[in-house]
Amino acid sequence: MGDLLTTVEVGRILGVHQYTAGRFIDAGALKGFRTAGGHRRVAASDLRRYLVEQSMAIPAELGDGLADLRLLAIDGEQRALDALKEAFAPFSSDVVLTLTASWVEGLLVLAGVRPAGVLVDLEMPGVDGLELLRRLTAFAPLKGTKAIAMTSRFRPDIVASALAAGAVACLEKPINAAQVLGLLKQGAAEPRPDGGRHSPPGAGLSVSQSGMSFDQQLRAMIQEEIRGAISPLANAIQELQQVGDVASQLRSLLGQGPKRGPGRPPKVAADVSATTGAKRGRKPGRPVVEGHGCAVIGCKRPARSKGYCSAHYQKRRMLERTRRLPSDWVENAAPQSAKDLVLSRGRRAGKLVASN
Repeated sequence: MGDLLTTVEVGRILGVHQYTAGRFIDAGALKGFRTAGGHRRVAASDLRRYLVEQSMAIPAELGDGLADLRLLAIDGEQRALDALKEAFAPFSSDVVLTLTASWVEGLLVLAGVRPAGVLVDLEMPGVDGLELLRRLTAFAPLKGTKAIAMTSRFRPDIVASALAAGAVACLEKPINAAQVLGLLKQGAAEPRPDGGRHSPPGAGLSVSQSGMSFDQQLRAMIQEEIRGAISPLANAIQELQQVGDVASQLRSLLGQGPKRGPGRPPKVAADVSATTGAKRGRKPGRPVVEGHGCAVIGCKRPARSKGYCSAHYQKRRMLERTRRLPSDWVENAAPQSAKDLVLSRGRRAGKLVASN
């Protein structure tokens, strides 16, 4: 098979129809181009890269290119990660690069992708790079993954420590991408100063890994690392709880319970029984005097002001203002003692009021 593939060949490798492969190319999901005659073509390296990104098997007919290689880089500085991305940009068709600034995230990436190599920074904040190398190289499921150390303090003693920890090489920053790819191509790891007698698989792990899958073993490794990181905090919380228990025991021995602040005084219910006809939210009216009715004959309403009910009291005021007040409409008249009057209405009543 040549370096350029037709849509028929691409469809056969992907397991789809040639028209579907053409739509992949037109949509940009699969890198390709059109010839002068309008036919779609895909480079073999681009198809290999697409298969790697989709986690699909690479057939032997695509050759032994490096597109099936995956490289994981773990570095705590974003500037270093950006430099690695720029350094490997010319080799994007040869290797799939994954960058992360957290060693925990790096272990999670390893759970889903088994890369051909791992670049580990020895000066990551919050974690010992050499210890991380020892854990990775001692982890049996990652036996085929090459660990490569990188450091900005490139000294013979640091290089020796990295090789003793299980790294196949220790490179100086900034990293040379071609040198890394050369290490990944090598079939065997470089000899280590300990003669290859580094920690056996599973050393340093307290969790038994017999009969466990790759994901389970890696999850156990992550849990142990996190447990070791938060153990000081857990111990501090336990000490605080013990201090609280001692204080509670002392209070019980002294016969003193926990102090409480003064509560709110109880609310006193308002006495509304003395007020008749009072409604919530309104000012209560005048009390009704039992047995004292209106002074006007035939009115059954109780007296309110000067012996008259409210309506007849207003009528008395009008009669008094217009000087038509009868002699029996006196103040504080006896009940049913004054004869009711019918007042004039309309224009005539208005003239009477105006004239007075």
